[in-house]
Formats: sequence, structure tokens, C-alpha cells
Amino acid sequence: LLDTPDTNKETLMALAVGGGDRGILADLTLRWRKATKALTTYFYPLRGQDRKTGLFNITPNEDMEGGTGTGRLSSERTNMQNDPPAVQRCLRAPEGYLLRRGDYPQIELRCAAEISDDPTMLAALSDPDRDLHQETADRLFDGDRARGKVFNFKELYIGGPAVKAAYPRFYEWTREHWAEVQRTSYSVSPEPFLHRRFIPLMAGEHARMAAINHPIQSMAVYICKVIMVELFQAGSLLVNQVHDEVQDYVPADGNRDLQAREMAGIMEAVMQKYLPRAGGAKVDVKVSKYWED
Repeated sequence: LLDTPDTNKETLMALAVGGGDRGILADLTLRWRKATKALTTYFYPLRGQDRKTGLFNITPNEDMEGGTGTGRLSSERTNMQNDPPAVQRCLRAPEGYLLRRGDYPQIELRCAAEISDDPTMLAALSDPDRDLHQETADRLFDGDRARGKVFNFKELYIGGPAVKAAYPRFYEWTREHWAEVQRTSYSVSPEPFLHRRFIPLMAGEHARMAAINHPIQSMAVYICKVIMVELFQAGSLLVNQVHDEVQDYVPADGNRDLQAREMAGIMEAVMQKYLPRAGGAKVDVKVSKYWED
């Protein structure tokens, strides 16, 4: 029906843009493939996890303290951080409960600013009216915020002339930290966490990037762990922790605004304790039946 020798994604996308009957058919084919992949890769495996309770559980890595090189929790089966938004929108809390999710904005950048003592980063992150991504873009990319955001999240740890130009004190910290790692073969996160990671120096540039990333990501990870402890001690039914988002169950008949403020208050207090200069942002808390509502 499509009258084409190839039905790969690029060909179908080109046909879909062209319109007409062939375009409609190409578009439907692309949608069908996307839906089929989601069903076979995510939906069906999750549905078969526990037919008695309707719940599914992860299988955490044995070393819960160091599931990854920075201490971030990880799992061998049903890694929730890999589930796309379409799948997350289908995951819901059990009857009688709602899912409460708290996310602290730009936590790793705030840890980077706190650790390095970079005055430019600290000033931007401590002022709610300033936008670090936009300021990075203004310095390096003629105001292109999207490029500034990519730079802050991906290229900041590489170092180099661009980092030196945008955030000179952070750049100097990367050099100081890398020199210490070369001397000891270990990267250590700041007090009070002091998470150590062995850095194989023979890995070259990859080792340098891992060394720079480690104390920043590890500090963010352990701050989230402290938040989980605080929530648990306050009576929380902890559910999950994905990246820097903490999730728990709350009663469905409770006051949603009050439930959101409770979690935000706990998270913001922890952030202020460990990030006194860079942790002034408000926590975004959502309370809903489904994960991605």
C-alpha cells in the first residue's frame, strides 16, 4: 500500500509529512510500532510481576550503599528510571492512597556550586529571580538557553576553556580535585557523607570526568537519602526514588495541599542544612493518583 521498497523510520516519517493516503498510512504505521514497543518492552513485563496483589517490586542491587559508583540506588530488574513517560502515566497508587512526588530543582548544580564555592553559580542559584541556564547561555551561546542548559548538565564536568570562561572558580576546583585524585586514586565526597570511589587512573579522560562528577552526584544522592530517612521517621510510606525525585504514598482522603506542604517542608529543611548557600529553591511536590498526572 505504501509503494516503497523500505519502511524504516526515516522513510515513514518522510511519507507522513507528505500527507495524502500514503502519509496517513505511514503515520499509523509509526504509531503502531511505537505502541507495540511500549507494550512488549514495558507494559506486559510489568503486568506479570505480581498477579495476586497487582503490585510490582524491584530487585535492588546487593550493594545498596554503592549501587552505582556514586552511591545512587539502582536495581537489577524493573529499573523505573528507564520507563518512558507513557508508561509512568499508567502506574498508579493502590486503592485508598495517592502518590506524592517531591523534586528539588537543579540539585546537582547546587551541589557543584556549594562544593566549588563558585561565586557566580552561588549568586545565580540563591536568587529565585535568576536563571543559571540563561546566564550560561548569555556568556557562551549568544543567549540560547537550550544550549546553556545542555552545557550545565553535560559539559560542565568536562572542564576546558568554556567552563573556565563561565565559572572560573568551579574550573579551578576541578583541577584541584583531579590533582588530589591522581595522588590518591580515590575521589571523596564532602563531609559529612565522605563517600569514596576508586578511580582507575589508566582510564584517562574518562577517569578525570568520573572523578569530577563523583563528589557532586554523590552529595546529591546522599542528600536524597537523608530526605528519605526524614520522611520515613515522619511516618511516610516510601515507594521509590528515581534520580532526585522522592516518592511515597499518602492517604487519598487527606488534604492534598497539606500533604504537599509537609513533604516540601521536610525536603527544603534538609537542603538548607547541607546546601546553606545554594539550596534556597522551592521544592516542587505533586500529589496524584497516577505517576505522571
